[in-house]
Amino acid sequence: MTVIVTTKPCSPSLAEAIKKARDRQQALSAATDALNASLKSAESAIKGLRLGVAASVCYPDGERRLRFGKIKDEWRLIVEFGDEYSPVINGSREERLQAVALLAPLVAAMCRAVDDEVRRVEAACDATTAFTEGLE
Repeated sequence: MTVIVTTKPCSPSLAEAIKKARDRQQALSAATDALNASLKSAESAIKGLRLGVAASVCYPDGERRLRFGKIKDEWRLIVEFGDEYSPVINGSREERLQAVALLAPLVAAMCRAVDDEVRRVEAACDATTAFTEGLE
């Protein structure tokens, strides 16, 4: 008994769909790489401000926060969720996309934190001066 096995090539529509999918994947990968590069650039620019304060703003879901703060002595853009945190660049693409819209509000929050810190330092200077004058 002879068995004949025939294989049909992929239908043109399936082959076309696979090619389109590969093209789309390459486009998404390139766009995601560009997003990552822009977030790294933003992180570097914020770091370059040398404000020396941490601040955070809420993501739209209200459960996560975008924070600029230190991880192991390095200032980073961080996604916080409860007690857990990771650099934003390691987050999901959706977290990274949403973080872009939060960058300006985050820097504004950092400016408010600087203003608060200036007031605290000035009050400490005034208290130290008053103390010193009281010793004379």
